[in-house]
Amino acid sequence: MMKPCRALALALSFGSVAAVLAAATPEGPPAAPVRPVTDYYFGQKIADPYRYMEVLNDPAVQGWLKAQADYTSSVLSVIPGREKLRARLHELIAAATARVGDVTVLPGLVLFYEKTLSTENVAKLYTRRGLTGEEKLLLDPMRLDKPGGAPHVINYYAPSFDGRHVAVGISEGGSEQAIIHIVETASGRESPETIDRAPWGGVAWKDERSFFYNRMQEMRPGMPPAEKELKSTAWLHTIGAAVGNDTPVFGYDRSRRVAFDPIDIPIIATSPDSSFAAGAIAHGVRNEMTLYAAELASMGPAGTIPWKKVVDADDQITDMATHGVMSTSSPIAMLPARRF
Repeated sequence: MMKPCRALALALSFGSVAAVLAAATPEGPPAAPVRPVTDYYFGQKIADPYRYMEVLNDPAVQGWLKAQADYTSSVLSVIPGREKLRARLHELIAAATARVGDVTVLPGLVLFYEKTLSTENVAKLYTRRGLTGEEKLLLDPMRLDKPGGAPHVINYYAPSFDGRHVAVGISEGGSEQAIIHIVETASGRESPETIDRAPWGGVAWKDERSFFYNRMQEMRPGMPPAEKELKSTAWLHTIGAAVGNDTPVFGYDRSRRVAFDPIDIPIIATSPDSSFAAGAIAHGVRNEMTLYAAELASMGPAGTIPWKKVVDADDQITDMATHGVMSTSSPIAMLPARRF
């Protein structure tokens, strides 16, 4: 329980701040203009007074956002001790030299990981052999930035089983619309081809030079915007080959053996010690998966692959592991967390 004297001190402190804020902001935040738009859904009248705010480049919206920002700054700037507190926070943040996350460990203790220095806002991809091995920068997404443009970030990455290559999904400006880049670990050189429309990634290596990945359908003129998130396909790509020649192996309307709904997300999962590939179907936002399996050697055009069903969504299975191998990955877990 808080001591009475300390509670009183805190109350007085918060009361002082509140008094300062009240004195500094007599008029309150700037009001947003009201522009009603009315729709009818199933005979019910629905009014939306702020739909115009969906157009962020509207001068009125831009002006209101700037006024809000100016108002916020005016409020925060008069808080007693704020600058001293901010300086101390920056000091504490700078004391940690780096943040490390998303670590992948391959046989032989070959490490891949993302690291953000205390002076940086964006993580870079590194590798090293062993805990004391020399660190090597593999990919800095900021090198893709353009002057005055939005920053690029790493959404996901997946090294090949032998560690010689790594596929990295990079997006611009927080869009999460990742484009896959392929990096050779030894030299740091990129393969010339890139793969767009890959927000979910789902990268799984077939061998040292080819991998599976999930790709959204190409939007054509006249297609509804909602189609962008539907009918995706898992493809097989070989490093150095033209992306247009990739093989579709699993997905909507790609296999006569497997039925897909438009919202289904097909993901392939593989393991370095298994001759099988798992074909998982994530059903929109459901956690339960449908799971198929097929020999890696059978991975040809989608309609020719002898997929065999292992579990259905009604079996309420949400994860998987392969028996008797070194490492496995849940197909559902391979998707970015924002979806599930």
